[in-house]
Amino acid sequence: MKYCAKCGNSMEDDMLFCQRCGTKFEGIVSTAENELDVKIKRMKKYNLIIESSSITWQYVNEDAERAGKIIAKQNQMCHELQELIEDILKNADDERRDLAEREVYSFILKMGEKMCLEAANMFADCSGYKELFDQGCNLVRANRLTIEQCLAKMQNVDLVYKMLAGVQGVNVFELKEKLDEEVIYNNSEYRALTKNLAQAFNDMVAKEIKRHTDVFLSPSIDHINMTWTMYLTILEGLPQSIVATLDESGWMAILNDQEKNHNGWQFKRDFLSRRDQQRDAKRREEQEIEDKKYWESHPEEFAELQEKQDNIVGIREKIQEITKQKDSAEMEMRPFDDKAKNIQREMDEKQTHIGKLEKKIFGKKKAEEEIEEIRSQIEKLENELQEVNEKLEDYQKSIADKKTEIKALEREIRNIEQEIEKLRNK
Repeated sequence: MKYCAKCGNSMEDDMLFCQRCGTKFEGIVSTAENELDVKIKRMKKYNLIIESSSITWQYVNEDAERAGKIIAKQNQMCHELQELIEDILKNADDERRDLAEREVYSFILKMGEKMCLEAANMFADCSGYKELFDQGCNLVRANRLTIEQCLAKMQNVDLVYKMLAGVQGVNVFELKEKLDEEVIYNNSEYRALTKNLAQAFNDMVAKEIKRHTDVFLSPSIDHINMTWTMYLTILEGLPQSIVATLDESGWMAILNDQEKNHNGWQFKRDFLSRRDQQRDAKRREEQEIEDKKYWESHPEEFAELQEKQDNIVGIREKIQEITKQKDSAEMEMRPFDDKAKNIQREMDEKQTHIGKLEKKIFGKKKAEEEIEEIRSQIEKLENELQEVNEKLEDYQKSIADKKTEIKALEREIRNIEQEIEKLRNK
């Protein structure tokens, strides 16, 4: 088996010309090493950057069909490049894997950054669009168009140009999907390149939303969610500490526009809540990864860590058992608490009745006899209440003791956790 030096296509040993590109084969049968070099060389011939200086708004709107062909060609090249980088990364042997990754990751991340920056420049270029806007405003003033009709026509005319700018962001997303986020996370050079790419993507988003809002339009909810999904892929491999340094003002502009012009306060709140939850989960994952790396390189401290964690587990089991006892005591105490309240209520009612009897003018002797009888009943109730209250005091003391014990155990856990933190930071 041999390979074309121009396009990397595989060729049978007896072939003189490449069946893909027609290039004449010269040289000896390629080795696996040469095969990788050929594929990398072929990869570097791909250029998906649409230069904003060469593809102007006027150029696109002169011939929408021509612009459509450019988009189709870009997508075709993007899919070819995806297949090629998959092939390079999959088939590189262990000896040359680092070389293959370095060539692929550097090439894709650097080109992706330039694609986003050029897309941002295209979104920011409103030269021809401004002329169209001015013409539309004149027609509105002349009552030949309504404001709504004017904006709709502008949107339709501008759609192809925005698609041509936006296709670069889509293609960057599709290429970035082929890169392993773990490889990026563990390589400082790739992280730096990914950060540059992410910021360029954000700049593109900021310019796109400004292009919309400058003429009182807004991207749809579906478009916002789709773009955010692409952005999450762009961010893959970046630690959250780096993500926190990125300028995401474009996203806030999108959310503020939804809140202000489309009653989208709920959408904004849900969007930010979902984002924060995702990032908190990422931070926890990253901390687990870093902890694992640390303990693997510190076996003695790891053994001490496990002992302390086992202690915490044992303490938590004690807390659970004591909490069950406390909850059981609280359940047993409730009937006595209810009984005490009922006795007190009955005593209060009887005392009220005595007060009424004492005010009687007629039948005073009979009233005094009834008062004496009620007082005797109240005395019995007081004795009964005292017994119930003593029982309640026993329960309350037991519950309070268990709460104190639980708090002491929780303090013990916090102390051990602090010891673990010190152990981790030795």
